[in-house]
Amino acid sequence: MIAFNEILQLDPANMESMKGLGEMAIEDKKFDVAQSWFEKILKFHPKEHESISQLGQIAFLKGDLEIAKNHLLDAISINNTSSRYFYWLGRVYWALGGEFRTNKKFAQAQFLISAKLDPEFSSNFTYLGHYYKEVEKDIEKAKRCYQKAFALDALDEEAGVSLSDIYLSQNQQSLAVNVYREVTSKSNRVKWAWLRLAVYQQNKQQYDEAVISFQNALRTSPNDSICWQGLAETYMRQGKFAAALKAFSKAAQLDPMLSYSQYQVAAIQKMLGLTRNSVEQFKVVLQYHPTYLPALKGLGESYLFVADEELKQGLLSRAAATLDNAIEVFEKCVSIDSKITCIFKLLGDAYTLYYHLPASLANKKVKVRKFLEVFSK
Repeated sequence: MIAFNEILQLDPANMESMKGLGEMAIEDKKFDVAQSWFEKILKFHPKEHESISQLGQIAFLKGDLEIAKNHLLDAISINNTSSRYFYWLGRVYWALGGEFRTNKKFAQAQFLISAKLDPEFSSNFTYLGHYYKEVEKDIEKAKRCYQKAFALDALDEEAGVSLSDIYLSQNQQSLAVNVYREVTSKSNRVKWAWLRLAVYQQNKQQYDEAVISFQNALRTSPNDSICWQGLAETYMRQGKFAAALKAFSKAAQLDPMLSYSQYQVAAIQKMLGLTRNSVEQFKVVLQYHPTYLPALKGLGESYLFVADEELKQGLLSRAAATLDNAIEVFEKCVSIDSKITCIFKLLGDAYTLYYHLPASLANKKVKVRKFLEVFSK
């Protein structure tokens, strides 16, 4: 960038420097800055078709599809030998949808022309694959296009994802896995392939390999809550509960709406004896899903563990209050589904603990009568 600016100080109309600064701005997603550079070029060179095409691409990326279409048609009217101009026009037609997507003379025609002008450009074949899959419903022809695109560029994400999806839909899992392995062998920074490979390895109980794949995915996208959840699940299946707790906690922190991670944080805390922590965490889960039975059951069990600790410490008033909470939770479980027999067993455990309390703190007869009334239903 410094070099381009220095050249422009000496030659304010230097087109290559302005193009370089415009292209760098596009890469940085500074589209307004990029647009200003290419518009400046056109003030000096009104028929400079590359700059007109770049303005079309920028308009497309900004979502201004009509403007993008007009710029690209203008560029093609000046120079009809550039495959990229036809490719981007095809992308515009595809994004416009409707007849522009379904009528062969629009999107498909542009991708075909672009492919003839540059048969080594993978994205043409990727979008031809989209056309055959979505418009003509010809999966085999679409697959051949995706295979062609993937062979030209294994890092073409749309081609790789689409091809592997077709393999999976045709029960050709080994071919899909080959796609993931091919992509990850080319680059360590391709999250989608690492993530899919990790899920496959997890399902095959290849847990050590799955951990590595999830970690590689997270190196590319460290704030991806789904990757953290997958890593946590793998740790849990390995029996590494402390590591699983940390990973589930990270996933829940990144996305509080991940109810599975929120629940697992509480469940592992309860299993590790962190019962007071688990009480609060189960409450968090129930804020989002107030009738989720596993969380209700877990909360009630945590209350029981806490009450038992309080009894052993001689904190009788606290124990009575905690037992009341446990019973209230278990009775809510029964009101939701009265056929879960283990809940009645837990209710019985809670009422039994009352016999360790003085009569002034618990009316055991009333509690037992309530239990029998619930059970009889």
